[in-house]
Amino acid sequence: AQEQAIRMNAMKARIEKSADDPQCRLCKEADEAIDHILSCCKTIAQTDYKQRHNTVAQMVHWNLCHNYHLPVAKNWWDHKPEKWSKMSMQNYCGTSEYR
Repeated sequence: AQEQAIRMNAMKARIEKSADDPQCRLCKEADEAIDHILSCCKTIAQTDYKQRHNTVAQMVHWNLCHNYHLPVAKNWWDHKPEKWSKMSMQNYCGTSEYR
């Protein structure tokens, strides 16, 4: 969809000359526009953005395991990667430093 096809507060205030506040309804820190909602809004940064990131990481991990014939769930969305701690990293790799 084109960016201007979705009516956000900033567009309503500037283009349509409405009396609406152009600020984001969630954080009130920036103009409410598509790019702000998709990647910049601090109010949803630790919820929606983190969930989106974790879902992508889960799919990438499943594909890597699947390609290297490691045991995985049938579907990527059912895959639950094992959590690694600094201690388990040290036991597995001989170091806790990421390279």
